[in-house]
Amino acid sequence: MKNSIIKKIFIIGFTIMIMATTTCSLSFAADSNCMYSNEHSSVSTSPLVNSEVVRISKDFLQKYYFAKDQYDTFDFSNFTNNKFFLKYINGKIEADNYESLAYDKDDKQAYKLTLDCCNIINNENYIMVKINAVISYIYKGADFKSGYGEENWLKLNITANGYDIIDWYTPYNEYDEDLRGILLDFPDNDFWSESSCELLIKQRIKNAKIKEYYDQLKNEHIITSQKPWNNNSKSNNAMNSFHSFNKSNISSWAVNNCSLTYPSSGNSNQVSNYYDFSTLPGNYDCTNFVSHALLAGGTPIYDTGYSGSGWFFSSISYRSYSWSSVSSLYSFLVNNSSYGPKATELSYTNIYAPDGYFPYTYGDLIQFHNGSEWIHSGVITSYIYLYGSSTTLEAGVTSRSSYNTYTLNKRQSEIYTGNSRRILRLDGYYA
Repeated sequence: MKNSIIKKIFIIGFTIMIMATTTCSLSFAADSNCMYSNEHSSVSTSPLVNSEVVRISKDFLQKYYFAKDQYDTFDFSNFTNNKFFLKYINGKIEADNYESLAYDKDDKQAYKLTLDCCNIINNENYIMVKINAVISYIYKGADFKSGYGEENWLKLNITANGYDIIDWYTPYNEYDEDLRGILLDFPDNDFWSESSCELLIKQRIKNAKIKEYYDQLKNEHIITSQKPWNNNSKSNNAMNSFHSFNKSNISSWAVNNCSLTYPSSGNSNQVSNYYDFSTLPGNYDCTNFVSHALLAGGTPIYDTGYSGSGWFFSSISYRSYSWSSVSSLYSFLVNNSSYGPKATELSYTNIYAPDGYFPYTYGDLIQFHNGSEWIHSGVITSYIYLYGSSTTLEAGVTSRSSYNTYTLNKRQSEIYTGNSRRILRLDGYYA
């Protein structure tokens, strides 16, 4: 009885100490340097409480990323006592570890992880922490940097022994979105319970598909049979001439802007500013990012004078569907014969390098299917040898889904793993 009273007093005191919302920015190794803002707070902040919440969250994420990317082994039961949630965590790591079936375990070298706390939100029933992860590495045998960035949401509860992580979600992450859907916030209820068994069954099915993909990939040597092409296509419209893209500019713009909070316009004379479509709830920024990359390659926009048609962006209320929609951009590029960019669809293949023929190159586009729809667009910015092969290359992809979610020269096989992808080879543009 006495312990119960003490616990209640502690919880009441704890609730008073926590603010409604506080922000901070720090690296993984510098919790003590966390900067707190009380600007939007209606309740006083306890830096010690917040620092402990951040420390536990970062410790969990540090172990997760090193487990998935570097194959380290950790006991995650130290962070949660929920057996259903624990199975999901271990299953998510298992899915990434299947890469070892096709690549060496030291495939990601010079590995670096940075974790920055960007927000702490106090809820009546739990604490939510948002932490940005930035990962960089060099693929074995490559001479350029690769990596990715993403945001993590963690939900913590106070316990008699400190804090438990009771939920975790990564927005724009294809694995979480496929299994849990697109979440704009955590559910208020305790998600991981007997009712989550169906999701765990779905997870096992997904993991089996990923394992099968990597099993097949290790034996894959695809020699492309597509015929060489030229860039001398002529416009069907005698008023407009056909020009070649500067694909080097497309690739370099993508690499230089993917990780920026505020990317530059691909061509400020065509579109004055970069509007981030991920600021619209439930939306991705990937195809908008690709459209700006095309501007960097020299193409003009195609403003038809009507919202929806053509390929242009003037404002969020006056733009074409093709500017920011995966499928609409595809339809415009492969069917265009009047003004603006033109592309040809190719089925994705890895490249058998010794024959000297590359059906796609830096600056061309790639789109990914999630099993239900075409969901993601990116720019091919590198070639990476397949599982240590000296003869077969796969595309390295640079893309952007939101202000803190991106890929940089990431193996195409690690994006929407096991699903279809297609190349949009840029033939040129009409002007």
